[in-house]
Amino acid sequence: MKISRRGASSDFGESSIELKSPRFAWNKPDSCITIVQSGVKDFSTTSRHNYTVRLTLPEVQGFLQALADAAMAQPEIFEKQLEQSLKALVRIQAVVAGVKT
Repeated sequence: MKISRRGASSDFGESSIELKSPRFAWNKPDSCITIVQSGVKDFSTTSRHNYTVRLTLPEVQGFLQALADAAMAQPEIFEKQLEQSLKALVRIQAVVAGVKT
């Protein structure tokens, strides 16, 4: 996972960091997905930081909509890359459709 930034008023180009092995988990109390990576090298110094990204369900909805639109436009890419996620996608579809396990 790559995170990039640019200056808002003074743009000196893009700086980026890469999360090499992020951990994904559901945070039940906050009803959000968390993405955690420890010891990430700073954008411009030798410092290291622990990152936590939180995605709320409305943000996940936006993510899924963008992903679905892209999948319809380029199905050959998504077919190969996400075939291992089919079971998880069907489980989400069932829950959203009101099917309880």
